[in-house]
Amino acid sequence: MRWSCLQLVRDQLGSGFWLAAGFIRNLAWDRLHGYPHATALQDIDVIYLDNRDTSCEAELRYQQQLCAKLAAPWQVRNQARMAVRNGHTRYLDCNEAIGYWPETATCFAVRLDVTERLHWLAPLGWEPLLTLQLHRNPAFTGGDAMWQRRLANKDWLQRWPQLRIAPVQK
Repeated sequence: MRWSCLQLVRDQLGSGFWLAAGFIRNLAWDRLHGYPHATALQDIDVIYLDNRDTSCEAELRYQQQLCAKLAAPWQVRNQARMAVRNGHTRYLDCNEAIGYWPETATCFAVRLDVTERLHWLAPLGWEPLLTLQLHRNPAFTGGDAMWQRRLANKDWLQRWPQLRIAPVQK
């Protein structure tokens, strides 16, 4: 299923679009827990950066384009719009953008090129994903309350009981 998503995003949207966050994180955590099957994705995060059109309508068009080919919970987000929404300066690229996401184990993205080769973004390195330690990203600007709500809403500790929440480093 993930390979089909990678191919679809490449073929429909192009090389500037990346599959990100839970698309990678959940698969890694499933494997590290020894699960024989991947847990269902609540959404399939697709990111891109376009400073010319930061409208929500553009994101919706891309979502609809993907849904027309594969009925799935696509969530397409322009990181240029996210920078404005989050009060950040303009991001240089998607790699920089995902470096601000709330938890370090989510700061990953992947895309497939025309030669079927994977390209990865991991601005904080791979350790955060592979240690089963859930760290709040020091660059995350959403505050403690938002971090706690996120942890409660995501239900990660129930799905992946070997996860440990690391203390917030100040």
